[in-house]
Amino acid sequence: MTRSYHSPRRELAASVTRNAILDAAEELFAELGYPRTTIAKIAAAAQVSANTVYQSVGGKPQLVSAIADRSANDPLIERSLRAIAEATSGHEVIRELGVSGGQLVASQIRAISVVWDNAIADPLVAAVVERTKELFFMRLNRIVARLRALDALRPGIGDERAAQILYFYFGSESWRSLRSFGWSWEQATDWLVAQAEVALLAER
Repeated sequence: MTRSYHSPRRELAASVTRNAILDAAEELFAELGYPRTTIAKIAAAAQVSANTVYQSVGGKPQLVSAIADRSANDPLIERSLRAIAEATSGHEVIRELGVSGGQLVASQIRAISVVWDNAIADPLVAAVVERTKELFFMRLNRIVARLRALDALRPGIGDERAAQILYFYFGSESWRSLRSFGWSWEQATDWLVAQAEVALLAER
């Protein structure tokens, strides 16, 4: 019977290499754009061979997908969802979503730009964007469920519409638009939270 070989040291080295490749790809996609970025340039920036890039992650669409997945698995997201699950009012829910959402976009602005700004460059990247959007809506639905459980939603607003409103105010494009106007992250957070509360929360 053949026993599989498990090497934590080798797995750690592979993880470090993979992250170095993703960091290099993210930086180059953001700097040069998707079409002008080549696997050879990514390999050189990560100080590995092109073959290692393909073996570790894949081609350019797979690199964008991996960048999106890495962002989507940020520990801040689950911490925020746990805090929302424990919130005792609609205002706490919206505030937590706004604060954590702003922190997340601020820390991942380059990765977000790489994924969303290159959707038209490759159909496979467009598919990554749609998958990312679906995951975001799944998480927003959890937040809407908490608002519903707290009886915090305005009368007449259904769950689907509530999730759409949350997406409108807290999707990455809203943050990026306000930042492009020169708003600080704090100003953007306060305004988006205030607007979302007016749009969604029942008057008390």
